[in-house]
Amino acid sequence: MIDEQSYVKRNNDVFANDIDGEAVMMNIQTGKYYGLDEIGSRIWELMEQKIQVKAIIDQLQKEYEVSEQQCKTDVLNLLTELKTNQLIEISE
Repeated sequence: MIDEQSYVKRNNDVFANDIDGEAVMMNIQTGKYYGLDEIGSRIWELMEQKIQVKAIIDQLQKEYEVSEQQCKTDVLNLLTELKTNQLIEISE
């Protein structure tokens, strides 16, 4: 389970590229492609190095007009989806 105290980072088996400000990724192991919108791409960028989920939420709140609860919900939902698709790694 992912929460604010979890640490996340990109899976090294994922090839990613930026196309017009949006991240497009391919999981090398599964051969599946994924795309992220502008904010999802920003989260992906922040995960270049291992980072705590709370730090991602704090950074996004500085950059975008969003409530803490909405930001937390959206970030955790995206991270759960990325984990399900083996695009990120989670640690405590």
